[in-house]
Amino acid sequence: MMDKYDVSYRIRDVDDPGALAIVVDRLPYEPPDFGPLWDQFAPPHSREIRLRYTFDTVAPPGIPTWFIAREHRFTTGLYRPWRTGALLHHRGAASYAVIELDSEISLALTVRGEDPDTFLHLLDEGLQQTFDRYDGLKITRQVPCRCHPECPHLYDYEYLRRRQRQERPVECPRSDAIVDVELLLRGIPTRGNDAILQALQRLESASDRSADMMQQQFSQQAELLQRLFTEMYRAQAVQCPTVFTITPNQRDFLPGTRTYTLRLYCEEPGAWHQLPADDGCYRIRDLDPWLRAIAPHLNRIIKILTITAAGIIHPAAGIAAAGHHIGIQDDLGLKDLLEQIPAISAHSLSLYDTGAIPARRGEDEADFRIIYNFLSQVDPQQRWAGLSRVHTPEGHTLYLCDHHAARYREPSPRPAGI
Repeated sequence: MMDKYDVSYRIRDVDDPGALAIVVDRLPYEPPDFGPLWDQFAPPHSREIRLRYTFDTVAPPGIPTWFIAREHRFTTGLYRPWRTGALLHHRGAASYAVIELDSEISLALTVRGEDPDTFLHLLDEGLQQTFDRYDGLKITRQVPCRCHPECPHLYDYEYLRRRQRQERPVECPRSDAIVDVELLLRGIPTRGNDAILQALQRLESASDRSADMMQQQFSQQAELLQRLFTEMYRAQAVQCPTVFTITPNQRDFLPGTRTYTLRLYCEEPGAWHQLPADDGCYRIRDLDPWLRAIAPHLNRIIKILTITAAGIIHPAAGIAAAGHHIGIQDDLGLKDLLEQIPAISAHSLSLYDTGAIPARRGEDEADFRIIYNFLSQVDPQQRWAGLSRVHTPEGHTLYLCDHHAARYREPSPRPAGI
């Protein structure tokens, strides 16, 4: 019960795994000495992104302790959390973060790594889930100035977004220096269409030079893109998988008939993959009434699969990279099927067409309803090939294989000193 309300979280015990728990509001105030590790990731050795969340009142109880419990899967076994903060580690993204109350009314988040965007996006979403518990609490996101490393000025995030849309720089009131807005906002999470477009453009650019790019960087951008895709349906009561492909069968048993194979994917961000053998495959015939309606959704999927298949598969996938890559290449035949639809192919099936991308909340509802009705006809019993429905700490609903679903249920490492 305490785990459910982010009051505590389980940690591994040698004798009885999961039998111990940390009650976050009983953590000591004194932070551990994690400086030597944290300094290894300081610029110029890696990129750093910082955000500050300023409240309109004294930070209420549960900030940041409830957030620490919610995101406990990122805690480390090297350093324990403390009452007002924590050192967090995204193993898949090779990034570290420090979250800490730096005053009575503000919370500071700093992420370091070769490509810290994905981890910052995850933690920002987890924070929003925590903030939503406090009715009436007003939060202002602020971005530190970068005119020089020691500049103390903070810009209002919404102000920077307005300047970005106007394609205008900003002037630091402390140094009078002109500062590039794109530099200030680089890596800061956005929402909806803009976020997906930015991630796609970065990843497509990366795939063109993947031979010169480290595997970790490409994998992190692929994870961010796949996470943003599932975020489009975050406001819906997701009751079915959303990642699937449809490919024409080469041989049909009856002359003059056309059948297709629908294949469900595990939806773990950064590790989308087919299920073993023919698990998750459905043979369908009556596709014509549905194809035009679901084509925009299928196009988004094929765009993401095409780009990520061109790079190196995420190390967290937990499956054979070669087989995974070949399977995805087989499903890319879906693109040929979609191009047969004149009204859609005329728009080049591009994800860069913002009109083809549903915005969050209300604009997604009709799109998701079509997907749900279609899949419910394909699988009336809604077993979804045994995929587990998992609600993530960041507010997403994912349909996952057993391997990836288990990761959200595992106890965290027991921190040193506890």
